[in-house]
Amino acid sequence: MSAETEAYLKQWLSGRQRSEGGMLATFPNGKPLLYTMDHVRRRTEHIAEQIILLLDAAQITAPSLADLQPEMLDWRDCFDSSVLSIIRVAQTRNIPWLCIDFQMAKVADSLGCPVIKNCLHLLMKISDLTPFSSRKYGIYRHAIDKLPFPLRLLDFHDLSRDEEAGSAVVLSALLRQYPNAFDNTQHRLEMLVDLFLPVLANSWVRLGNFYNVNDVAFPSEVEKVANACFYIASRGGNSTAEINFAVFLHKMISSLTLLAPISKKDQ
Repeated sequence: MSAETEAYLKQWLSGRQRSEGGMLATFPNGKPLLYTMDHVRRRTEHIAEQIILLLDAAQITAPSLADLQPEMLDWRDCFDSSVLSIIRVAQTRNIPWLCIDFQMAKVADSLGCPVIKNCLHLLMKISDLTPFSSRKYGIYRHAIDKLPFPLRLLDFHDLSRDEEAGSAVVLSALLRQYPNAFDNTQHRLEMLVDLFLPVLANSWVRLGNFYNVNDVAFPSEVEKVANACFYIASRGGNSTAEINFAVFLHKMISSLTLLAPISKKDQ
């Protein structure tokens, strides 16, 4: 990345690089929605911050002079020029390539390029040393924009216990995105109850008691997580969807009875 691009990113983060322009879209009901450059800046500022952090720690390296392998010449037209340059640098300077594309990593390895074959394993080790507060935005971007990010089961629990309502919405999206992650897990229904109850409790504390789900004040994030849990609870297992759903409701109601004394005190 050039110095000009880096300067632009820093201006973008500081808010000085703004534009009154934007794009005009519409909601499904036909009402107009104006999406300005300021909205884009706020949405992508964390990504720009992380790119700048990488640039501060990065060092530009050119490939050493060396003949390309015959196999590389055969694959040359299949690669983007930037990918080809990375492979050449890795080969000629013996620098392992951190490639998050599993198939591309296999191809590079077959061409004799030093590559970290199990990138996910390395990222998971880094994640184990990183607190949830530092990982949260990466999880958000993975759920919303499908950016690659290593997820752990613990991340689902951390999202359910986070006090921000946005975390519950992200949790519901991830539950629907990875329903099979819970199919072969022991005590699957108990885990779903354990994910839903903190979301309910956080909304209770934030908004006060709520009793009518048809009320507009009923937290939408609670409804989203509940529907996602119902969807997963009805799947898989040796029983039918109806039985799985009934067992999940029984476990949920049994757990909610523990909150009854608290709700009576608040009335």
